[in-house]
Amino acid sequence: MGSNARVGRRSSQAVIVPVGCQLFRALFAGILMLGGCVAGVKAESVSSPLAWNGEWILTLAAPPTSASVTLNLSADWVRALAVTDQPSTGSKARWVGQLHVQARYQQEAGVDESTGGNGPLLRTDELWLQLSRQGDSSSAWLRLGRQRFQAGPVGLLVANPFDAIAAAQAGLSFPRRHLMLTGVDGRLDTSYVTYLPYVWDQDSYRWLRVQGPRAGFTWLVDGLGSEQGLSWDMRSTGPERSWVAEVALFRASRGADNYQGWVGAAVASLDLAGSERYKVNLNVGSVHPGFTPMASNLASAGGNLNFKNGSTGLELNTSWLARPQWLLENESSLLWRFGWLDAQTLFRFTQAWRPGLQTVWELSWRPSSPIVTPRSPPDGRAQLAGQWQLRWQF
Repeated sequence: MGSNARVGRRSSQAVIVPVGCQLFRALFAGILMLGGCVAGVKAESVSSPLAWNGEWILTLAAPPTSASVTLNLSADWVRALAVTDQPSTGSKARWVGQLHVQARYQQEAGVDESTGGNGPLLRTDELWLQLSRQGDSSSAWLRLGRQRFQAGPVGLLVANPFDAIAAAQAGLSFPRRHLMLTGVDGRLDTSYVTYLPYVWDQDSYRWLRVQGPRAGFTWLVDGLGSEQGLSWDMRSTGPERSWVAEVALFRASRGADNYQGWVGAAVASLDLAGSERYKVNLNVGSVHPGFTPMASNLASAGGNLNFKNGSTGLELNTSWLARPQWLLENESSLLWRFGWLDAQTLFRFTQAWRPGLQTVWELSWRPSSPIVTPRSPPDGRAQLAGQWQLRWQF
């Protein structure tokens, strides 16, 4: 979505990771060597060193005045084995096993009496094991564990940036034909969602997707309760201008308060101008009030888009690399939700001091509106807010 894309709860998961790595490594070795035996080839697997990276973030924000410290860690361990699928033709295939772990530690404290602090949070955001086969004309993969995903470039119908989902993801790709098939069978944790008479604690979550060179189709087979949906997305890429769009239909569970039958939503993003130093992006969209998938990229579902259920309008995003160390960005949205103005403008200045070390200043303004959002005051008054961050990547 151009410049608009700004791109869990159990601490015990992070504690067992070091022991689990040893078990997964042994499992990788067995699976990969088994793949060589099935192909009738004796080969040695190649293990890559553990690749990891991290980010430390110090944030000061007001109002309300608060301070937080966040530590993000991500690690990958890969084991690969090259085998011959068809000895008569010499066709080659490459089996790859990958273990991915992403953990986060966060602590927030209120600076004044009006702000309450949150205790330390240690959790595993993602933890999955993937086995893939890469051949000359096709590739396939199976991923098991807590994972994030997004169907299509927009993610109107299927996306879970707010929290990872325990699932099994399978895919089949044909690079020469630019065709990819993907499916997910997972479990939704609904224990934190109250007053749902049609689902209890956990629920199944399934979707299928077919993606071609310029278009894709997604089918939400089974969402929260009996949620269902269909979406069609398109994309076009160029050296200076690119665009993506998604049109979706959705039906909530019949027992849900927001059930309104089949309703629609559409969002499009267009790069109006751009070069190596600047970019201008325009997003337009309209979302029906009853379009409320639990796992979606909409802001009302905890996603990265500014659009929410019931909103219609546009947003303009610009970025300018004034100097090699200075990046200036602006995000301005003019939306109407339930007949009321829901607007915002945000300015962001990022300065890089050295590789991996940068500071970020943000200043946002919202006009007065009766629309209450997680980022606006409950009394609907206009709000001017600021934020400062120190980011260190290592």
